[in-house]
Amino acid sequence: MSVFQYSAEAYRLLLTLVDLIIKSVFEPLRLIGLSVLLLCIGGGLWLFMFWLRRRGRAGTTTRG
Repeated sequence: MSVFQYSAEAYRLLLTLVDLIIKSVFEPLRLIGLSVLLLCIGGGLWLFMFWLRRRGRAGTTTRG
């Protein structure tokens, strides 16, 4: 193998290493981001339902 082939192989291995490092860092962040998004959607729906329930009860209270 020539020097250029060795350097090309070393460059390919370096890119593979960088790819593995980036995936190991961003894969959990993607899962955490997806979890936070789902929790926010669930919380927003819960607040909307809570608001509708309070709004519906506001007209049914009796005073006196």
